[in-house]
Amino acid sequence: ATVSLGSLAQTYDGSAKAATATTSPTGLTVNFTYDGSATAPTNAGSYAVIGTISDTNYAGASSPGTLVIAKATAGVTLGNLTQAYDGNPKPASASTSPAGLSVSLTYNGSSTAPSSHGSYTVAATVNDANYNGSNSSTLIIQGQSMSNWRTQYFSPEQITAGLAADDADPDGDGWKNLAEYALGMNPTSRNPALLPVRDANGLTLTFTRPKDMPDVTYGAQSTDNFDGWDALTLELVSDGPVQTMRARDPLTSGNPSRRIMQLIFNLPPPIE
Repeated sequence: ATVSLGSLAQTYDGSAKAATATTSPTGLTVNFTYDGSATAPTNAGSYAVIGTISDTNYAGASSPGTLVIAKATAGVTLGNLTQAYDGNPKPASASTSPAGLSVSLTYNGSSTAPSSHGSYTVAATVNDANYNGSNSSTLIIQGQSMSNWRTQYFSPEQITAGLAADDADPDGDGWKNLAEYALGMNPTSRNPALLPVRDANGLTLTFTRPKDMPDVTYGAQSTDNFDGWDALTLELVSDGPVQTMRARDPLTSGNPSRRIMQLIFNLPPPIE
């Protein structure tokens, strides 16, 4: 008798995956071996299959075949993709469906979790004998959020009382909380005013700020009469976790002997 093998391409689902066979004449009993074992395999992989007729009146066996159990597809969800800089590595997290699968993560192609400010492409790949799966997203390491900054310096009772509000000045130093957050100051300790300096390049106001603060925008202006303010460009002097910034008025218009400069701090526009 002849034996033809079937069902040789299957997908892992946790159950045993047996081959099938048709015989000529039809209906004969066929015994299978998988890599020499009579037990049908469960895990993903390739297995050498032979079907041998078990019948009183017929003999026969199939040509060797290969049963291929493909890996199943797993879902991968990435998390912890927005984190605050503190100098320590900031790995993303990954969960899988089904749960508990091992996942390899890379950041811009490196397996080392980044610690510096910036954006990193995160690639997640399931590392499992029976599952394939992948996902990608962007990890952002930014400065401290306003809400975390508030809880760092204010008690829950003080926050409820309004002392931590953006426009409050609990230490009475003339710096509102939004400005103190923007410049990395302590809002419970008085901080000196910033004073511009005149030099050969004009009037310059230099300040430092934590890098990548997510909840504030920065600007600078100058005027000589308070009837209108001229916007000034902010220049990056030195980069790092704490940046040095500079606003410069070249004094090429208006009254160069009478000039006022100010920094502007605003909440960022809402994300649509």
